[in-house]
Amino acid sequence: MSPLSSVTTFESTRLWGRPDDRRRHWRRFVGGFAALVLALLLVVLVGKRFPGARGLVSLVYDAVLPAVLFCAPPVVSAVSAYSDGGVFASLAVGVVPGALFSVVLGLMRIATGQSTGEAPLWALALAFVGIGVAGAVVGYGVGRGLCRLAERRSA
Repeated sequence: MSPLSSVTTFESTRLWGRPDDRRRHWRRFVGGFAALVLALLLVVLVGKRFPGARGLVSLVYDAVLPAVLFCAPPVVSAVSAYSDGGVFASLAVGVVPGALFSVVLGLMRIATGQSTGEAPLWALALAFVGIGVAGAVVGYGVGRGLCRLAERRSA
């Protein structure tokens, strides 16, 4: 094996993650996080239609949803990076909340014909995706740093 091919393999591993479980890793971290965000958004949308669920909807809308949209991407990205996930998986984790929020709001606007607020939807999408990606990059760095620290401690 030439030194050049080992560098390419190292870079490919950092970008995409370990080749042996790449698909499972993406399903677990990106897909699982997307399912969680989508489920919370649907709880808020469907729960607003039922007067008896106001307490649950209020809790999810005021506390859980903002935490998942803004605070969870760095944590999920750090855990993904620690478990040998790649940069692209971490970036996808950062994009998921803003993209799903925008898609759900866009579909709600199409279905109801009502405006989603004063800010244009594209501006909200860019802001949420930007915040998520910035947090995911920080989370990736923290996760890789912790992984390297654990490797040095065990060696």
